[in-house]
Amino acid sequence: MKQRPIPVVIIAALLLFNGILTLVSGLRFNAHPVVLIFGLAALLLSVGMWQMWSWAWIGTVLLQAAAVGYALYDWFTGGPIDFLAMMLAALVLYYLLRADTRALFFGGKTGTPASAAETETVTTDE
Repeated sequence: MKQRPIPVVIIAALLLFNGILTLVSGLRFNAHPVVLIFGLAALLLSVGMWQMWSWAWIGTVLLQAAAVGYALYDWFTGGPIDFLAMMLAALVLYYLLRADTRALFFGGKTGTPASAAETETVTTDE
């Protein structure tokens, strides 16, 4: 079993909270089905992040990139801006895209050569 770093636990909790909030508000206000799909995706990704599955890393990166992109679109087009959500999504992206974090989810196979120092900091219990 892999060690679960505190930031991964926080990201999983944020995804869970986001998924529940999105689903509840989407159902209450009769939102577009895409909103409900994003809520379900956040719930599924929270479980995957908790388990530290590689597909959850990919999905969370895509979801957070979409959140940042949507916030920037709103910013540049004069729409309502949620700076806190944009900063949280950017912070999650920063953490997930670090080489040591990618190594946690992909077992050291991150697509980029890892230095010896980076691979020594990753600890797993199998």
